[in-house]
Amino acid sequence: MQQGGRKTFVMETVLADDAAYFGRGPQKPAPRFVGELLATVLEKLGPKGLEFARYSLDYHYVRNFLHTQRSFGKRADAHIPKFAKMIIHQYNQNGELDMLIEPQENLHPFPVFGGYDDNASGTHDIKGFSYKTDPRLLNLALVALFLLLGAFVTIK
Repeated sequence: MQQGGRKTFVMETVLADDAAYFGRGPQKPAPRFVGELLATVLEKLGPKGLEFARYSLDYHYVRNFLHTQRSFGKRADAHIPKFAKMIIHQYNQNGELDMLIEPQENLHPFPVFGGYDDNASGTHDIKGFSYKTDPRLLNLALVALFLLLGAFVTIK
């Protein structure tokens, strides 16, 4: 598989990642032997050589594109270089990626970019602890915590 075979693998990988990102993947991982069997089959049938390198690059550009779109919204275009937009365009000719950018139901007990839950209050309740679903607030709190911990360790 040296020509053009990566596009199917890229989109399937992106779809599987998205399912896991929003909590729609399997509850338990597959048994180890199933994973090893699948890896062997993909090694034989999947892209090889330069085509594998192209697959990997394309996949990462598509994945990062989705993250940027979900995180920055309308401001995302300013953060995506032209060469990356050309790669993305190859995978979005029928609007497949546009559909993935639309908000999707988040099945996790924690917020994710681009996800929503069916809880009308806009909060996640985890054992009595409630916080807004805006992940930027949670990220800011985590950064502040790490800075405080770092300052505490430095002082000692």
